[in-house]
Amino acid sequence: MPNLLPLRHIKALFVIFLLLKLIVYLWLTNIQTGLLSLGGDANYYDQFAHGLIDEKWASSIWPIILRELDRFGIYNRHVISWAMFVIGSCVLPMLVAESLPRPEFTASRESYLKIYWHVATLVSLYPTIFFYSIDIYRDVMMALIFTLWVFVGLKVSGEKSIRNVGIIMALAALTYVLYLFRPYLGMSLLVALCISQINVAKIKLIYILIGYLILIAIIHSLGVLDALLRYRSLDVFVGGGTTLSINLNNQNSVTFLILTIWSGLLQLFGLYIVSFKAGLLFLSESILFSGCCWYIYKNRQFLTKFMRCILIFSVVYGTVWIIANDNLGTAVRLRVFNYLAVFFVAASIYLMKYLRAENLHREEAKLLVKEMP
Repeated sequence: MPNLLPLRHIKALFVIFLLLKLIVYLWLTNIQTGLLSLGGDANYYDQFAHGLIDEKWASSIWPIILRELDRFGIYNRHVISWAMFVIGSCVLPMLVAESLPRPEFTASRESYLKIYWHVATLVSLYPTIFFYSIDIYRDVMMALIFTLWVFVGLKVSGEKSIRNVGIIMALAALTYVLYLFRPYLGMSLLVALCISQINVAKIKLIYILIGYLILIAIIHSLGVLDALLRYRSLDVFVGGGTTLSINLNNQNSVTFLILTIWSGLLQLFGLYIVSFKAGLLFLSESILFSGCCWYIYKNRQFLTKFMRCILIFSVVYGTVWIIANDNLGTAVRLRVFNYLAVFFVAASIYLMKYLRAENLHREEAKLLVKEMP
């Protein structure tokens, strides 16, 4: 197991990175308006909040929430952008760390806190989350609600809490809220919860993968994916030099699967490096994600039922947006939930292994002391 930084050092790093991000945020802030307008969705949300866009054009619940705030006279784009910055830089990273399984050994409290702050620091360095916390985008709020879902789901998965109706209702409510933010995000969580009830722990991974690909091929042949393919063909994905131009329309099932897998590798793993920015994102985001995937695979025997649920969600959600999306710029936003899910599972496995190894070492040391003359 690799050595961790001392607790005070990793806490100091978290604070240093937070201050650096604050400096960057203030530097990017426009002196006159107090806000850097990133355009695109952020401007749409602002116009919608002020009633300049009809409610029938609401893309999700987020612009509706902003409009309600405006009706009560408490909407302020600058204030909300600050709130998004605080959430993305402090609240979200610490909530991800807080969602990790609690240690069974009280003597491992300091080691748990080390891993806690390492996880929080790594999440706080996620470039995409930081970028979308500069303005009033919905992405940071969705990531926060998703992490709350993981936090509550971990409690539901515990035997002592499985009958707690309040916790289960909270999980259902968070699932519905995420559905209102992005329908297929909420549906993917619901599907993952249902599939995770099936015991597949003893089935080899290769068989599960083959079965899943066959299922996708059948669904494709039945025309169920036509709506996603039509969306992929829209002009919104053209431009910016980041369009993959992978045509999934009018393909037979075998070709469709091959092209979808290739599209997934390029988008999810960031292998479509066509610019300096794409290269930076690959180095700062995709390498860690790929490493976490490999770490989970090598240590899959440590997966709990809830961890499998999170991974199933990542696969289902990723399949939907990979089929529907043909642009790397959009993929960077969509894959945030895949990255958070996989990182959470990898960090949880690491935590369990680290504390178990430490406890074993401690017990062995006690035995040696007893055996000494």
